[in-house]
Amino acid sequence: MSQASRHLAIRAVRDDIGSAAEWLHEAGEALGVPAAQCHRLDMCLDEVLANIVSHGGPTALEGDVQLTLERGGDGDQPSALLKVSDLGVPFNPLLAPEKPLAVSLDDAEPGGLGLVMMKRFADELAYRHAEGRNELSVTVRWPD
Repeated sequence: MSQASRHLAIRAVRDDIGSAAEWLHEAGEALGVPAAQCHRLDMCLDEVLANIVSHGGPTALEGDVQLTLERGGDGDQPSALLKVSDLGVPFNPLLAPEKPLAVSLDDAEPGGLGLVMMKRFADELAYRHAEGRNELSVTVRWPD
């Protein structure tokens, strides 16, 4: 399925989040992923990396966060797959309960909406934990 891919390893620190976003857009352009789809992936990547930095625990700092962008798809349904792999505390975001949306601004509380946002930007999300690593996969698709 994969036609081409790009890889990057970063540290689980806030300073590297910006470089990951820059890499994503450059890799997406090199792989022929439309800018709008790279933006969707970037919104998800920012959320995932922020969560790794904030909640991954000390084990997240013990190794690199590995990023892979693959261009794939078949027929009239091209796609891009972003994989984020880290050594943080095992956490499957797909099993976390979604925070309900506030009815009014007065009822709104900060935080907890990252998964809701990711589900809206991604066409598919998948998670697995293997060999001590969390791996979240984010797929976006677009018409040919």
